[in-house]
Amino acid sequence: MKIVYVNDRELKALGRMKQKELDRALKSFRRKQKTHYKSEKLKAFYSECDQSENPVLLTVPFKCFFSYYLYLYLKARCEPYDFDKGRYQFHVSQPVEVNFGQLTRHTQLPLNTIRSAYRELVAMGFLIGADLLKDTRQNVCKRVMLVNDHWLIGYDEHRRVALFNINFTRTANECTTNRSTNVTVG
Repeated sequence: MKIVYVNDRELKALGRMKQKELDRALKSFRRKQKTHYKSEKLKAFYSECDQSENPVLLTVPFKCFFSYYLYLYLKARCEPYDFDKGRYQFHVSQPVEVNFGQLTRHTQLPLNTIRSAYRELVAMGFLIGADLLKDTRQNVCKRVMLVNDHWLIGYDEHRRVALFNINFTRTANECTTNRSTNVTVG
């Protein structure tokens, strides 16, 4: 992350460039074969998902087509922590259970597709593993915390992680310098 100072004219130009990028991402998303625009199964599943996604989410290059839909599905079922309830948007949700078998029956998609979407979301930083004591059995529900896409600012192609702008309030003992409290999760 770098801090760059711009004037008003440059800020408007950056805004136009960002809007062009978002329009291009939406256009390429609509051209894909496996989207809710072209598949009836995904359209039915998308109707159960959270419809208030961040447009920057479309700029993230997911390898698995179902990652986008799995994230929106989990976002619709998550609950914020008590300290985030009075805010406009939550930062990180309470742990949510991901049941692969139930999702397979519900979506009529192969189990490996759902698992690869889950692994991709964890690798990119959209889901944070909440299993403190892992169960040795393989066929158990996974517990994850979801990072809200409202705070998504982009995607780092070199590290292959999503970048979130989350402001945490820190005490004076934790702060060693007078730097910004912006934290990049990922």
